[in-house]
Amino acid sequence: MGNLAAEADLALNAPDNPSTPSSQVTKDVKEEKFVFVQPTERVTETKLADGSVTRLTEVIPAGTVKVTSSTRDVAQQIGAAQKDTSREISAKLASFKPVQYVGIVLLIAAAAMFHPVVRAAVSGGKEVQMAAAAVGLTLVFGPTMFVGNERVVLFAGIGGLFVIYALSRLGYYKGKVDSR
Repeated sequence: MGNLAAEADLALNAPDNPSTPSSQVTKDVKEEKFVFVQPTERVTETKLADGSVTRLTEVIPAGTVKVTSSTRDVAQQIGAAQKDTSREISAKLASFKPVQYVGIVLLIAAAAMFHPVVRAAVSGGKEVQMAAAAVGLTLVFGPTMFVGNERVVLFAGIGGLFVIYALSRLGYYKGKVDSR
């Protein structure tokens, strides 16, 4: 007859942040009792280093109880419940701060370019000021639209501003030549 008794100890660690994985540790102790109903012989063979075999015969009388105990520890790590999108976006928006400062500087520069002395130094037209204001607004409010692409937005905006400035200067000089 066999009698099986099992005892389990379970510990679950659930984190507060849903993006970090949970861990579970299970300790399982299993004890099995076996009663020999009739006398039994158990033969154990052992190989020695010289190649000879030693045979041991053990007589087990009827009514003997054999107890087998085994312990098993299992540690599992369960993946994250969900992606923590809000923290990821917050981190990306925080990395966009320097680009926003460049946008604010461009807005201030665009406002300053409406002064007659600064406008004459830039090229006289209002295209550059309007382009600087548009790029500045894009860099200030761009994080909500372009999360993760800060460098692309910054370089495209500054590059576009230089292209518009170059075209404005080209038009200025072309007009100067045509007026002669």
